[in-house]
Amino acid sequence: MSRATWITLLTTTLLGLVAMVAWPQVMIMPGPLASHHHAQQADCFTCHTPLRGTPEAKCLACHALAGIGLLTTTGQPLPVPTWRSNLIHNVQPGTCMDCHFEHYLKGRPAQAEHFPHEILSPALLDSCGACHAAQMPQNQFHAFPATTCMPCHNLTRWDMVKFDHSRFVLDRAHNVACAICHTATTGFTGYTCYGCHTHTPANMQSMHVGVPMNNVPLNNCVVCHRVL
Repeated sequence: MSRATWITLLTTTLLGLVAMVAWPQVMIMPGPLASHHHAQQADCFTCHTPLRGTPEAKCLACHALAGIGLLTTTGQPLPVPTWRSNLIHNVQPGTCMDCHFEHYLKGRPAQAEHFPHEILSPALLDSCGACHAAQMPQNQFHAFPATTCMPCHNLTRWDMVKFDHSRFVLDRAHNVACAICHTATTGFTGYTCYGCHTHTPANMQSMHVGVPMNNVPLNNCVVCHRVL
C-alpha cells in the first residue's frame, strides 16, 4: 500500500472519529428519539457516556425513582398519576434499559411488551402480590394470598391459565368453593379433606387400620382417592 493511500486512510478515519464525537446525533444515532426525550435529540451525552453505553445513573438524574408515575421530571404532579408504574420501578431499581428502548427502530417497540421478570430477585418472584395484588379478581378462585399464583399462571401471559383438577374430579358431592379444600395459607398448592363428613385425623386413622399406605400421610388423600 502506497504512502498516499495510508495518508488517505488515516485522514478519513480521523475525520470520521471527529465527526462521530462532534455530531453523534447525525453520524451514529440508530433512530429518532421517543417524543418525551425529543429535547435531548441534539445532545447524545445527556444519556450516553462514550464507551460505557447508557449508565443508569444518567436516567435517575432526571427520573427520580420515588416520583416515577407520580411526578414530572421537574417535580410537578402528573395530571393522572399511575401508582402501578411507580410500584414497578421501585420494586427493582437500576435496570432501566431492560425495559426501555428510547430510539425508535423498525420492528422494535418503545419499551418491552412484557416486564422481564427474570431481573427480579427470587424473593420477589415468589411474591406476586408486591405488584399484582390490586389485579386479583374477586372470585372464589382468587380467595387466597397473592403469593400462590404460579400453580395456574405463568410470567409471560397472565391469561394463559393452566388449571388441571383431573386428579380429583369435582363431582356433585364435591362441587364446593375452592377454599373449602384449599386452605388460605397455601392457596392451590395445598389442600385438606378434614372438616367435612368423617374426615378428621382420628377417624381417618381408624378407617385405614390394616390398609397398606406405603408411607403416604393420611392427609394426602388424593394419592389414593383420585380419578385415574
